[in-house]
Amino acid sequence: MSIVKGIRANTHENFLIIGNTNDQTAPATGLYINGLFLETQVPGMANNPSEEFMKLENTLSWAEKNLRKPRVIALEGHAYVDEPLDSPANLRAMRAITTLGLTFSDGYVLFITNMWEGKHMHWHYWYDFWNADLGQPIGAKSQLYKDQLGLYIREYTNGWAVYNHSGKPQIITLPEEVQGVASGLVNTDHALPNLDGEMYLRVKPANPADVNGDGVVNILDLTLVAQSFGTDSLKGDVNGDGVVNVFDLVFIANAF
Repeated sequence: MSIVKGIRANTHENFLIIGNTNDQTAPATGLYINGLFLETQVPGMANNPSEEFMKLENTLSWAEKNLRKPRVIALEGHAYVDEPLDSPANLRAMRAITTLGLTFSDGYVLFITNMWEGKHMHWHYWYDFWNADLGQPIGAKSQLYKDQLGLYIREYTNGWAVYNHSGKPQIITLPEEVQGVASGLVNTDHALPNLDGEMYLRVKPANPADVNGDGVVNILDLTLVAQSFGTDSLKGDVNGDGVVNVFDLVFIANAF
């Protein structure tokens, strides 16, 4: 602690200090550091992945409440080393790690392997899953889905992230049609296995001026946009400039 305290005392107020704690909290240094790098062995090299996931949940929750602002918490998961990085088991593990980070923190995630084809290494692999544009978080962190223990959800401007550590498969019902990033399925109801996660993106109408999606652009669409005037509503922001204003009304009027 004395080393970290000394570094903080001799650096600028905005200097970021991030510590590597594996899966542990850091109560002795929490007042002085801005973040954690959780270099874990979960799930691929853990004796009890479920127990380790729960430990990570607790560590992420602690870090979000106790570290110095601005906070940066990064989470590194570990692949099953006897399988390709894009095997079904590793894809599922990567999704669990990713959505754990998205629901308990801000989604700074890595996924690695230490051995493949007999070689020791530390590969960082990029997954198409990470290309999804969830947008900005608007929901609280560490929120249970319908009070179901171990099932967590967080809303973003473009959809939802869901992480399942409940011990069983779950059915997720969302308030509108969404598309699963991994599954590709479009529906309001989606199945999610245990120790897995998914991002669900809102499905926008083919014609952005058709705000209510009824197949025709008319006064009803204009009314819906007017109701969200001055906000950053995704449905009302039909021209995609980040705010609902007179330009969105003109956009719809021109599409009548």
